[in-house]
Amino acid sequence: LESSGTTFLYQTLSKALNATVVIPDLSARAGDDVEIQHISQPWGLFGTKTGGYSTIDLVPPLGCASFYDREEVILSDRCQEETGLDPEHEYPLRFFVNITSHVEWYRSRGVDCTAIIMTRDYSTHLDGKKKHMLWPLFWNRVAAAEDRYGKQLMVEAMSVLDASISPARGLAEMVLVSYETLMFLRED
Repeated sequence: LESSGTTFLYQTLSKALNATVVIPDLSARAGDDVEIQHISQPWGLFGTKTGGYSTIDLVPPLGCASFYDREEVILSDRCQEETGLDPEHEYPLRFFVNITSHVEWYRSRGVDCTAIIMTRDYSTHLDGKKKHMLWPLFWNRVAAAEDRYGKQLMVEAMSVLDASISPARGLAEMVLVSYETLMFLRED
């Protein structure tokens, strides 16, 4: 969920893997084999006062995009057929990513993909999210609704994706991380 520490985790993983940031706060690469995608739930900007949200099934890999920002993906010819997306696929300004279908799409193509789901103390998370909202009274209700939906996607992923590591399958499909636990365990 937003304001849950996903940027901190993305930056920590990028630094630990000596990854090159390709798109700030969105994607980084470590060599040719590792891509780190920073996907917040929801992802993107507040576009209108309508609330509401869209859900997409996957965020395509960087190699597929000739131009990429939070609103538009123009896929290279080699990736259009593989992703099933239109050549000029536009995302809504603000959207959720279905964690389960995202991981399953990559796994079905032989990619060793792991979703790292970051959680945070709810009151701290909500306070952080409210600081960025332009219409506080309206967005308090929207924030709560978005969080319920984001939690639903997280719970689905936790119930469907395998959190165990096996030699036959490789890395776990999902790992659950607590921001407060990371802060507690850090070196002073």
